[in-house]
Amino acid sequence: MIRPKPGRATAYTLIALLTLWLSGCGRPEPTEDAITRAIQEMAAALEQREASPIVDRLHDDLVIREGIHGALGKEQAGRMLTATFFRHREISVVLTNIQVTADSIREDRAEATFNALVTGGSGGILPDRAQLYRISSEWQNDGDWKLVAMEAKRALE
Repeated sequence: MIRPKPGRATAYTLIALLTLWLSGCGRPEPTEDAITRAIQEMAAALEQREASPIVDRLHDDLVIREGIHGALGKEQAGRMLTATFFRHREISVVLTNIQVTADSIREDRAEATFNALVTGGSGGILPDRAQLYRISSEWQNDGDWKLVAMEAKRALE
């Protein structure tokens, strides 16, 4: 049996590892994972009371359906976030049952539905408000996944 020289074996191992690493770099993140991550990042930003990471994920053509109140666009959504931060010193978001469905025709579109338990308080032990929502959302990939449309319904109504 011929044994490679120690330096050569290390070089071959390094090349093999580098090849494996580079082969994974060119692949885009799967749609389901990317949108799930985006939703989780937005929830974390809400808890940290940071509007910018949330607004950055909103598409310029955003429509948040508000039932009888009409719809909100990106600018109104940003203002609503600021008002929410003034109203509630502590915000908590628990996400469950995130389901992402890629559009079967357009690769740049997808839908996501999930439950969100949102609580807000003024710093006391118990939250001043708590609500469970069932959220339906539409996403578009313009280089990064952005929220295009959303509708939130109270889950217990």
